[in-house]
Amino acid sequence: MCTPCRRNLDKYYITEQIEQEYDANFQWLHDVNLVHTPSISDSNSYHVLSQSFNHLVIEEKLEHFKEFLQEVQCFDSVPSTNSFVDLQSSSKKRFCRQSTKIFKSILDFMTPHDDTDRVWEVIIENSKTISLSNDSLDKNASLILTSLAEAYNNAQHWTVRRQILSIMAKDVTFSIILIFIPGLTAYRFYKARQHADFEGKGTVVDDTRGTTIRYDDYQLEHFIEFLVSPHICTDLPFGERELHLSTGETLLIPLTIRNLAPKRIIVQYYNYCKEYYGDAFHPLGQSTLFSILNQCSASTRRSLQGLDSFSAEGSTAFDLLISIVDSLSTVGLTAIDATNLKKDLQHCLNYLKSDYKVHVSSESNVPDHCSTFALSDITSKCWQRNCDHDHDQQCDRCELLKITLAKLRAFIEQYQTGTAVCDRLLYRVQQQVQDIKEWKAHLLRTIHQDQARIDILHNLDSETVMIQVDWAMKWLPVKYRESTKDHFAKRGISWHLAYVIRKKFSESTSSSDSSFTSEENVTNRNPNNYTFQHKTFCHVFDQCVQNAKTVISILRHIFLMLQQTEPDIKYVHLRSDNAGCYHSAEALLSVEQLFNETGIWIKSIDFCDPQSGKGPCDRIAAVVKCSTRRFVNEKNNCTNAIEFLTAAERTNGVEFYASEIQNSHTEKIEWKGVKQINNIEYILDFTPESTKPSIEVRAWQSWKIGPGKVYRWLDFEKTVQKINPLHIFHSKNVSTPWINDCHEKAGDVIIFFFVINNLFSFTDENRSNHSYQDESSSTEDENEEESNVNHTSTSEKEHYFFDCLTSGCTARYRSYANLLRHYATGKHKMKLEKHSLIDKSKILFHQHLSTNHLRSTPLMSITVIQPVKNPIISSLSKNWASHKPKPSVRFNDKQKQFLLDKFNKGVNTGMKWDPSRVALDMEVLTNNGTYVFNNDECLNQGQVKSYFSRLALKQRSMEQVSDEQTKKKAISHSSSTTNSNATNLQSNNTTITSEFDEMEEIDTRDLEVYSWRQILDETKKILDTPSISSPSSITSPSLKRKPTLDD
Repeated sequence: MCTPCRRNLDKYYITEQIEQEYDANFQWLHDVNLVHTPSISDSNSYHVLSQSFNHLVIEEKLEHFKEFLQEVQCFDSVPSTNSFVDLQSSSKKRFCRQSTKIFKSILDFMTPHDDTDRVWEVIIENSKTISLSNDSLDKNASLILTSLAEAYNNAQHWTVRRQILSIMAKDVTFSIILIFIPGLTAYRFYKARQHADFEGKGTVVDDTRGTTIRYDDYQLEHFIEFLVSPHICTDLPFGERELHLSTGETLLIPLTIRNLAPKRIIVQYYNYCKEYYGDAFHPLGQSTLFSILNQCSASTRRSLQGLDSFSAEGSTAFDLLISIVDSLSTVGLTAIDATNLKKDLQHCLNYLKSDYKVHVSSESNVPDHCSTFALSDITSKCWQRNCDHDHDQQCDRCELLKITLAKLRAFIEQYQTGTAVCDRLLYRVQQQVQDIKEWKAHLLRTIHQDQARIDILHNLDSETVMIQVDWAMKWLPVKYRESTKDHFAKRGISWHLAYVIRKKFSESTSSSDSSFTSEENVTNRNPNNYTFQHKTFCHVFDQCVQNAKTVISILRHIFLMLQQTEPDIKYVHLRSDNAGCYHSAEALLSVEQLFNETGIWIKSIDFCDPQSGKGPCDRIAAVVKCSTRRFVNEKNNCTNAIEFLTAAERTNGVEFYASEIQNSHTEKIEWKGVKQINNIEYILDFTPESTKPSIEVRAWQSWKIGPGKVYRWLDFEKTVQKINPLHIFHSKNVSTPWINDCHEKAGDVIIFFFVINNLFSFTDENRSNHSYQDESSSTEDENEEESNVNHTSTSEKEHYFFDCLTSGCTARYRSYANLLRHYATGKHKMKLEKHSLIDKSKILFHQHLSTNHLRSTPLMSITVIQPVKNPIISSLSKNWASHKPKPSVRFNDKQKQFLLDKFNKGVNTGMKWDPSRVALDMEVLTNNGTYVFNNDECLNQGQVKSYFSRLALKQRSMEQVSDEQTKKKAISHSSSTTNSNATNLQSNNTTITSEFDEMEEIDTRDLEVYSWRQILDETKKILDTPSISSPSSITSPSLKRKPTLDD
């Protein structure tokens, strides 16, 4: 230390306290005989001295700094702190704010002629650059970011800048990019990150607005056809929806359910078009399809129980499996495994609800999708067919279902230590897995059985029709003004629907022009040039039994009506659901008698899979019900068959018949194993040797699986020999005209248009001219009788020079005289020259729901994987999807007693038990830590419900027997009273006769308490006894019996 510094130190800083501390600490330095090495503990005093010295130095410097600030005209307070890092955030902000003011004041003193704020920003940026270059980035990274920043600044449009910024936005923070691109906003930075996520880093996106593309009719019709396919659209037997066109017209369509979400429908449709047509067919745009789905709306599928019990039970099974996974989470299952299990279960549920039906085929290499493999009966060669392909592939999503269920079983065995609880959980899982398998098999059978309907429609000829029959839900009588007593205990009106479909083949027209430049020639040269026609027969009964006898009588009447109006019809294909009145031996063995009485032969009878029989009869029933409700709302009643016909007669294409039938008791007709048969073919063979034709019956369990089981008609012991004719006492819309279905399959039209476009090219202008010329030619043919003109010839289109100038009229004429005649008559042909896209989609949607019969499920490709043998997953065997009848199980005494106690408790308390709750109680009921019922003793909801129904029926029967005994006692008591008082009443014949008229009304009111049929029978017995010889003797029982009944 130099001498001036030492003197200043002694003058200003050396105090008496410091000197004392110095003498105490450094006395050893003056001892020449002492050699001392300080320890760690001795350093505390040194630190205290050092801190005191530093504090004094800091205070001195701070005082000098304040003096300097006052000299530069800065009077702000100078902040100071021992630790800036330990300050709170608000204190840090305040410290920075005060420090910034002081620094700027110093900069103002140092650069008096410059902007202090600008100088301050430059200093901050320079410090960041130096810090970044020294600490965070190397020279190469800085060079790359600098180059990207230069490219960003040179770009002229924000779209290009966003693409450049997206290259570095995902890997570099916003604060670092600000160093290279000053002024960049956070919005643009995060937009660049979104671009990198969704489009890719630096990807060029074409944001130019596309020109409006004209759509073709076949594009729209193709999508509507896909939209109404059975795997997307499900018909309902009730309800109606209105579609409003821009012209104010209203279209009524039957209520349907859409099974998929709109986004899923569009994605599936695009995949379908890409798979089948590739780049040759361009479907409508996504926004257009969304608009069509929004306008052609349908109900959302929320409740499945009333429509398809298989789907309802299968969906419930997935929910229960997810709840089991949640319960395993409480006993040790990890959150990751639980999440993955639930995610896989949800994927499997969505697959069965949507895509599985479009993967089913009769020739698939995947055993889960091959209907031939799944429905071949290994026990009967008649119903067995070997596949001509190998099943060497697997579906990834079908395998996911099997693997997920196997994982769930493994987790239960791993985390459930209790043997009883583990066995019960495995049993519950097995029950749910069985429901899922039945749902999957039901979907496969539904698609396979529907192919029978499609095959029949394709092979119809001019002599054959197809009839779909079904009983509609009973109509409950309704009055416009209905009292409370009329509202309850109604007896429904039965009505039966028969939907008849036929093909109408159109005649081909010859044309000298061999070109394909008109849509008319395209249609005429199509070999499948036909249209479908349909009509419906509705038979309404005030009271009838819905059995096979009634159905046969209805078919007899329908055949006779078809013979009267259409003599060319000779053959019929029948299709129905699995109701007992159709699927019975009596109905199936009435074919010969129906042919003898009507002359129409039933070629085949097909049954759809159970719970999948919704079809055109349900759609017609929905329309009829809506018409009937409107009739009631117009201040009318609908309480019997005649009023029902009056209410529903406005329904187009439906013939209504108010009918009645006498069902006489006949011997029971049996056909062993008839419930297993779903497809029957009747073959009529006329041999020259015999006068009577021979009949052969060929039956299948599943459509065309195997050669079929052959029966000879003579092998049946009994067949139907007599059919009771229907008595028609009222009818409406008799011989109603057939309704034309102008729909042409869009897939065929698309393929044909591809061929035409490859052979010939014609402009949109020519195409519009030809269509306009066709309209005008029809107008001229109708109004001016200018026929025999080949309107498809391109050389004659210039002959139509004269257009009607009336707004909206589409008439065109070749001569001016015809145009003047048109003006004179004023018969303008007013129609829209072009519908909007939405209006046309609504019209096509209405037509397809009303008249499209070839509604089939499209087949789509799948993601296949090579089969891998897994020991925990069993492979599928033949006949895995066939309907297997459930075995009948007898309840043991323990089960009966448990159910009887629950039933009696519900009867006594008035709170009836829910069958599902009872089934759950049987599973969880324990006694001393063990389950009361074994796994094979636990019952399901259906079994409990059936047993409760039998108990309720038994209880009602006992009550009826008790009431009958009470009635008999009361009648016998009144009879004895009558005999004892007969002598006294004979002397007062005139008086008693007058009392008889009065008391007869009392008897009538009293007798209403009992069954009127039984009282009437007992009264006849009393009147027939010898002791009662006059009307006066009849009144006496009433006089004596009335107090007894009141008591």
